[in-house]
Amino acid sequence: MNSNSRNVWYTIGAIVLVIAVAWYVGFRVDSPVMGGLPSETGTSTVDGTDGSTNSNGTQGNSQPNGGTGTTAGAGTGASAVLSDAALNTIISNSLIRVPQGGTDVALTRGEASFKAGTKQAKVTVGSVLARLPTDDNTQDAIVSITYSVAGQTDEQYVAVFHVNGQNVRYTSMFKVGTGVAVRSVQAEKDAAVQVQNTPKFSSLLGYKLTIKYLGHKTGEPTSANPTVEQTVTAKVTNHVIGR
Repeated sequence: MNSNSRNVWYTIGAIVLVIAVAWYVGFRVDSPVMGGLPSETGTSTVDGTDGSTNSNGTQGNSQPNGGTGTTAGAGTGASAVLSDAALNTIISNSLIRVPQGGTDVALTRGEASFKAGTKQAKVTVGSVLARLPTDDNTQDAIVSITYSVAGQTDEQYVAVFHVNGQNVRYTSMFKVGTGVAVRSVQAEKDAAVQVQNTPKFSSLLGYKLTIKYLGHKTGEPTSANPTVEQTVTAKVTNHVIGR
């Protein structure tokens, strides 16, 4: 091989070597597979620890993985107390057991119609008379109820709805009288079983509930307009009302 041929091969070899070195160095710097240096423009976050970086590392508002932002609808560990309006709405559209026959009916906007034997009947929700806090961190909502049967005088009841956070459940009903008008209720701790300065009512031991209403004079028909102030006492134990 003459000197010219050798020079050509040396030149080709040098060029190949330079290309190989350049490729290798570029691969080491840019390739993520080999763990090259991160780009100075930033990297995307994948664990949501800062919640403020978008896909190209610049400052942004997106929090696809949570970050330090809050999530809509996430629980806080404690249920918010229902407002009076929200409680009224839930009660007016809840399931309730009618006084006669033990039938469960679904209220719609505070009313439910059904058959009582062969007659048409209706149960109607009145007002929430009281919301009583109990020592199990729930409430008893005391509600006036009217029970009507076609051709008969209306009967008046008070019902208890157990309020536990956002959950409201009907438990029981107490008859006040026929043709009467319920005015108010007053809860009273039973001095025999509970210390009087306790701020909440005992659900386990129970409490007295005095119901004030307008009734009738002795011998007066129940269909007459009620005008006489009267009271009746019930007891609520474990969120259930009874004698």
